[in-house]
Amino acid sequence: MRSRRRFLVWSVASALAALGTARRANALQPGEAERRRHERLAAGVARSDEPWIGYYSPRALEDRMRSGGFAVAQALGAEEMNRRYFDGRADGFRLYGSGRIMAAQV
Repeated sequence: MRSRRRFLVWSVASALAALGTARRANALQPGEAERRRHERLAAGVARSDEPWIGYYSPRALEDRMRSGGFAVAQALGAEEMNRRYFDGRADGFRLYGSGRIMAAQV
């Protein structure tokens, strides 16, 4: 991740990055629907030769992005993304779960 982060920062003066992040499966309750979805998704990603190899707390990842040259770094969870992007939708669409998006900008 470090080399990709530096490439973005050094290559483009106005680079934006959006990274999907997840909690470790063992941080979720056994048998919980979210844990089962996590395990299925992780297996699918691994089959496509891109296994999840690192997990960061939202704060730690924000710090890493900032130390790598991004001026803005925010970890957005379902509640924040729902408030920003989905409130007021006629169809009632909402995000659920513990996944997050890391949004960063040079």
